[in-house]
Amino acid sequence: MLHDRPPTPRPEPSVPPRAVVLWARADRREALDAAQRARDFIVARGVAVMVEQATATALGEPGLPLDEALATADLALVFGGDGAVVSLARAAAPWGVPVVGVNFGTFGFLAEIEAGALRSRLGALCRGAYEVDRRLMLRAVVGGHDDLLAANDVAVKAKDPGRILELRVKLGADLIAEFPADGVVVATATGSTAYNLSAGGPVLMPGVPAMVLTPICPHTLATRPLVLSAEARLTIEVVEAPRTSHSALVSVDGQIHRELAPGELLLVERSPTCLPLARLEHGAFFHSLRGKLGWGLPR
Repeated sequence: MLHDRPPTPRPEPSVPPRAVVLWARADRREALDAAQRARDFIVARGVAVMVEQATATALGEPGLPLDEALATADLALVFGGDGAVVSLARAAAPWGVPVVGVNFGTFGFLAEIEAGALRSRLGALCRGAYEVDRRLMLRAVVGGHDDLLAANDVAVKAKDPGRILELRVKLGADLIAEFPADGVVVATATGSTAYNLSAGGPVLMPGVPAMVLTPICPHTLATRPLVLSAEARLTIEVVEAPRTSHSALVSVDGQIHRELAPGELLLVERSPTCLPLARLEHGAFFHSLRGKLGWGLPR
């Protein structure tokens, strides 16, 4: 279930941080080793460190449940790839705790820190030399019951391999389009460089208050991506039609999955919860766009 606010009131996170929560990919030894080094470095500078329970178990030591740690943390440090950053950010957002990623993944577009620069970047974090971007998140209500929070995107795809869906998309009471496609993705500006980009959608700057509606492999030349206001309230429905799949899956950030039956509605709208990401330097987005996506580089 979606929590727009933490279960108990808490003060705004402190800058510089007084307490940091560490979360690492338990299946990546190098990420766990880096988390241990980071803990020692941060503690030596007088900042309290809480290690998330699954991470602590992998390290062979006691830890705290993530919600309990976030209730008092001022900053969350995650060691992993983009999926790990998104997962922790979804958990931290209702608590208002800024998240910063250390890249131990294959791509690491959202990670602010490369593993080789960890020590110098940790010093900046401990000094509070960072700004917090508070970005748009999405609320997805599946069939009127599942209420989910998305940092990157909400996608609808056919459950049956090789089959297409007939999709009806509305903005409020107004019909946007009804079209056959492999699916559709609704992305935030943060998620515009993820599934949306692979599906042919545009890249949005992180601070743009908008969402992108991108059909996935539409079976028509006329259906193209749309950039919509952040205040748009979308409903998506699977329509029963000949030679199409009537079984669909809703995917939130590629990590949470729910079934969507024909006639059920998927509501996608702006969440009152913001995504807080800690940023150490200006222009990091365009640096990543060039360096990791190759945007605008000569061939």
